[in-house]
Amino acid sequence: MLLPLPQSKTPVRVAGWPTHCASVFLIALCLLAVSSQSSGAAYTADWNEATKTGYASGDVALGGIQWNMTEALIGNSAADVFPGKSARLRGYGTSSLTMLGDKTGGIGTISFDYVQYGTDTQIAWIVEYSTDSGTTWQQAGTFTATATIQTFSVTVNVGVVGRMRIRTNATGTTNRRAVVSTITITDSSVTPTDPFITATGALQPFSTFAGQVSVSQSFAVAGGNLTAPIAASASSGFELSLDNAIFSPTVSIPQNGGAASATVH
Repeated sequence: MLLPLPQSKTPVRVAGWPTHCASVFLIALCLLAVSSQSSGAAYTADWNEATKTGYASGDVALGGIQWNMTEALIGNSAADVFPGKSARLRGYGTSSLTMLGDKTGGIGTISFDYVQYGTDTQIAWIVEYSTDSGTTWQQAGTFTATATIQTFSVTVNVGVVGRMRIRTNATGTTNRRAVVSTITITDSSVTPTDPFITATGALQPFSTFAGQVSVSQSFAVAGGNLTAPIAASASSGFELSLDNAIFSPTVSIPQNGGAASATVH
């Protein structure tokens, strides 16, 4: 299985790239199982980490995982109620907040606060989780906002990597806005057994001249419950290294007892 990483987790050395190239590329980690992009711990989606001021569909990074926000934005007006920034769901039929990466450590309890936006008429929202990278979804619960702040808290307790989303079955394009605070997903009390890969580190776009290599950058890669090495491959024009000295198009990170970790340059 080829596992694309987010754009902040990219190969770090450019050979013969066009003058002043500042594009960011992806690598793929190849593993004989399911992967993830967050560490095995309670996960928090804190809206203060990102900016999205429009309702048009777009992605934001929260806690190292990409989220898609469709007919939803990140607001901080008085009507958004919560301190700092919050997610504001517009209430259209297509409105949703969807994790695009998996959380390791399983899914324990999903919790967040919610409230009506202004005096908008409200609709029911559905909270779902997926343990197959978003192919299928299971309902965890529902909520309908009112003028009083309430807490959604449902324990799923599945011991495999997973993700969540909030959506609605409503139809139409009427503003029926609801505000959602920071989302927390705790680890499952069931010991996870699925293999997983994590990649952490914030890299900057690269710049170099034709025929010259760029300055290298690095990010950390780790995995657990593995049965094979982690194979990382670079996009065309990029090279990888485990020692920041010898670069090649691919590197292999060995596993020992199911665990693997390395700094990839």
